[in-house]
Amino acid sequence: MKSLSFYAATLLMAGAAVAQPDLKTAPKAVNPPNRNTVNLANRAEKKALKADLQQRTAKRIELRLERLPKILAALGITDEKTQNSVAEHFRTVLTARKPLMEAQLQLRHALIVKTTSDTQFKGLLEAQRAARKAYEAAFQKALDDLDGKIAYRKMPRLEAALVAAGALDPDGVNTIL
Repeated sequence: MKSLSFYAATLLMAGAAVAQPDLKTAPKAVNPPNRNTVNLANRAEKKALKADLQQRTAKRIELRLERLPKILAALGITDEKTQNSVAEHFRTVLTARKPLMEAQLQLRHALIVKTTSDTQFKGLLEAQRAARKAYEAAFQKALDDLDGKIAYRKMPRLEAALVAAGALDPDGVNTIL
């Protein structure tokens, strides 16, 4: 009985060895392209997409700035000079905010990339902090300019409407826009 099972096992193994395909006559498939080639081709597309994204963002902000007078009117600000001054304030603040947004984007990208060194992080953090300080100074100047134009600090209702619109908070500018 033992010899029968030995012969059966031998036959099964021989059958398994025969079932393997012959590598010399096996059908060949085309190897996929290298990833680097694909990435090089996609770089131009990504660059175009980034430019398109920047254009769409600028268009979105302009459309929202066009709607801003209606929003301000709903908040009780109906004077056209005041509405224009607030819209100009938003434009000024958003322009001053761009370097900060770029610094934050570079910092986020460095966190995703696993090869970023500690010295690179230190430099990116310093750049982000410097951009934050510059933005806060520009925002404060924009607030002083806005107060010089419409004297919102003397009118509690106007100041409350500007707070609700996010115009008086450095991080709240994106609330309405």
